[in-house]
Amino acid sequence: MFTYCILKGVTEGWLDTGFLAAGKKGWQGLLTQINDDFQLTGVCPPSDISEERSYYLKGKAPQIHDQHGIGPFLLSGAEYLKTSKIPKK
Repeated sequence: MFTYCILKGVTEGWLDTGFLAAGKKGWQGLLTQINDDFQLTGVCPPSDISEERSYYLKGKAPQIHDQHGIGPFLLSGAEYLKTSKIPKK
């Protein structure tokens, strides 16, 4: 989501183009999480709600190709493609 927000901010003109390098690095980092089966790995699992403090303290294993990661990945990719239309300084 951070990568998407940075790239969206730059393409919409809300952020200075100086942020573009960070957004592109974020996209390159996301690409390293695609496995040989073209699945997104390392997705943070969703969290339910609990009244037990221990529920939030125990770790959950990253998931593969979970919908909570696919959406932000696609949004980031769409914004990355738009960066090619940003004029070079």
